[in-house]
Formats: sequence, C-alpha cells, structure tokens
Amino acid sequence: MSNLAHVNIIGAGFAGIECALALAKHGIRVHIFNKSGGDYQCDCFNHIKNFALRKEARVLDSELLDKLIEFERLSPSLCPAGRTIAYGIEKLKENPLIDYFDLKVYEINTKEINIIASGHRTEGMLFEWLKDELGSMRCFNTYPVYMSVEDVDESRCIRKDRDLYIPLNYDEYIALCNEIIRQRNENPCKERCEECIEEVVIKNKDALKNHCMKVIYLEIEKPYAVLKLKNGRVLEGFCSSLPFKSQVEIIRKIKGLENAILVCEGKATSNCYLNAPMVINEHGQSLKRDNLFFAGNISGIFGHVEGMISGLHVARNVLSYINGKKFSNFPKNTCFGGVIEDLMTQNANKFTPIRGRCDIMEEDKYDLESLKKYKEEGNGKSI
Repeated sequence: MSNLAHVNIIGAGFAGIECALALAKHGIRVHIFNKSGGDYQCDCFNHIKNFALRKEARVLDSELLDKLIEFERLSPSLCPAGRTIAYGIEKLKENPLIDYFDLKVYEINTKEINIIASGHRTEGMLFEWLKDELGSMRCFNTYPVYMSVEDVDESRCIRKDRDLYIPLNYDEYIALCNEIIRQRNENPCKERCEECIEEVVIKNKDALKNHCMKVIYLEIEKPYAVLKLKNGRVLEGFCSSLPFKSQVEIIRKIKGLENAILVCEGKATSNCYLNAPMVINEHGQSLKRDNLFFAGNISGIFGHVEGMISGLHVARNVLSYINGKKFSNFPKNTCFGGVIEDLMTQNANKFTPIRGRCDIMEEDKYDLESLKKYKEEGNGKSI
C-alpha cells in the first residue's frame, strides 16, 4: 500500500461517492472526477422501498442512505436523489484524503487503479474508449420519465392512500387527446418513442385509455378514463418527447390540473451500459485489466440503493487488490447477492439492467448475518 499513489474514481453519483468515502476510511488517497462537470440531476423519483436493500446498505455503513430517505420524507418533490448527491459531494470535498475534480474524463491511465462509476449516461468519448479497450458490446435500453406536478386541486380528485385519481368523462378525455395531437402536429420531432403519449394517441384515441388511463373502481359513477397521480404528483404513464411548454398546455387540459406547475417534464430516456457478463467478474473487476473496476449503473446495476451497495462492494474489492488479498464473495442469500448473481448469469446476447429483488426477505434462505461477517472480514475493519 505504501507504493500506491492514489485510486481514480470516474463518476460522483451514488456508487462513486460511497466508493470514495469507503476507501478514504482505510487511508487510501482518492482522486474522484465528476464526469458531468456540475451538480447531479435526477430525472425521476427514487425507488428506495426495497427494505432488504436498505438493511444491507446500513450493515455496510452507507454514508448516503439515511440522507436519501430523509430528503424523500421531508420534501419528495425537490429531487431527493439530487440533494443527496450534493450532500455526498460536500463530504468528498471535506475529506483530506479525497481530491475532487470537476473535470470530464475521456480516457483512462491504464497504469493506475481506476474505478468507473460514471453511470448510465457516460460521456460518449469515454464510453467509446472503454468499448475499444475492452472489446465489449454496447447495450441500450429506454425507460420513460413521467411528468410530475405540484399545486393539484385535490377537491377535484379522489384520494386512495397516497395516490390521487382524476376521473374523466368521454368529452374530457377526447378534449385531452385532441390537445395532445395538436401539440404533436405543431412540434415535429425527429426522434419518436412508442412510450410517449403523443405516439400512443396518434394510433388511436382509445389507445391512451388502454395504455395509462385505464378505468378503475372509484366508488362513483363509472368514468370513461382515469388518470393516476402517484404520490399525488407523478402522472403515471405520461412521458413525452414534446417541449416543456407543450407538456404544460397538455396537463392543464385536465380537470384539477388547470393551475398545476410542471416540476419534472416527461421524457423517454436512453441508457447505455457495458455488457457485464462480457466485461467484469462478480467483484466488479475487468476481465481484461485487473486494475480496472466498475460500479453502479454503467455495469448494468440500476437503482439508487443498488448503486450505493455496488460502490461499497467494489471499494472492498479494491482494498483487497491493493493489499494483495483474495476477494471475498458477496453473500448470495442477500438481496444484493441476488443482483450480482442475476447480473453475471444473464445471456450476454439479451443483457438487460438489474434491480434488487424485493421479495427475498420473505424467503427462509435470506441471511443478513452472512453479510455482517462479510463486512468484518479483513483486518476486522468494515468497508
């Protein structure tokens, strides 16, 4: 370890921050590069309801989990993920063993230890460099980001638990569809996505009703269509490639949303990531270069808490690599152990991103004690 200059980490998201802070705890100097050159921005509301993952992140001493939960509870509409990342970046800057750089990275010094945690929107030149260096397939998937609003007139909605429902009669539904078609015709877009509401409606006006405005029982006279606002703010199923102004005009055609503020515009987002079974082993280590590691989204592990644990797992393995020790396998009978297993056993020709399995805590084989033992291995210190 005395001959080690530093470890480079590319990316200051959930995985990169956890990884940097964990290595610094063990006296490792870290250079971390924020590829975005600015503050982290989150497109969608986080998913932190997997209690197994949350327990596992706490066992591994996550620095970010409790802040994410706190921000979600106090002000869910103010991008809790982005605020958590901002908090983590401040911790990086305060740590004397961590050098934080607001710089983009286009290629890697292969003589140094590098951890790529640059996320699912890795800069094109860096991604192309990685692809050329590793000879891996480049993978894509597209996921929808739904519109999110504030200032909903709840008197015109029906509340069930935390969600709001807006029933529409036939005339209201047709008026909404006509507005969507009008906006689409006035705003031609080269890139279309079948998930977007304007592409659904253009096929058939009733298609939107069957797509994301299905009729559900609301203890009132049966409506023609129903719009769900998840947690009272997210318009479920409403993503769009239309401009922000057009999306505002569309939502204000819906009763109860006439004065709503669009705080998150809908969009169809493309992810890119490396094909994990062809690139890395179960420790996040490159199959081609033993001093190159991957953590978080770029390796096909999606989700905020999944990213945190991935960063902690890779930090542990990098520390073992530095000390010349054998890597420890992440316990299989855990939620994140299942993520790794799913990641590494996928068919490389049909590779898709992995999230944590929520139901594992209900199974008899779930073993949190094995994770506690994993944590304490190696000099009796936690990673």
